[in-house]
Amino acid sequence: MYMKESQIENNKSIAASFISCPPQLNSGSFMEKFQEAIQQKKADENPFSLFKRNDIDVLIIKINHVTVTVNEAKKLKELLAISLKKENRNFIIDLSNTHVIDSTFLGAVILGLKKINQIGGKLAVVADPMKLKILHSFTELYKVLNIQSTLDSAVKEFI
Repeated sequence: MYMKESQIENNKSIAASFISCPPQLNSGSFMEKFQEAIQQKKADENPFSLFKRNDIDVLIIKINHVTVTVNEAKKLKELLAISLKKENRNFIIDLSNTHVIDSTFLGAVILGLKKINQIGGKLAVVADPMKLKILHSFTELYKVLNIQSTLDSAVKEFI
């Protein structure tokens, strides 16, 4: 297997951090920890996973991060702009694994909703109901967003 130069540099920087800070003897093997660090680095670089449901014409955007802030907001705006240009009209943003959502990211979701509504599309958001209570009390998002507690219930909104 051949790696791109940028992949080699990323792996070198991860390895350097492990060499400068050796793992504890009882914390598992060095290679296991190294592989976990590589996977985490990949998740950091790609905050979203995309799934297209052609049967119901929905693009599902799974948020991979536990905390979403201004960095992920910028990436979400870019992703939605590209997806809208590719004539995707219906979206589900899955925040089920996300624990912290800042106002910048919420703003990006609302901006996305506005653009999606302009072309006659729909947006549903999947989020944990316990977190929604807090979000509802502060921002009353339930009046603006179609918020569902599970991905299955969000998908049903498009059937």
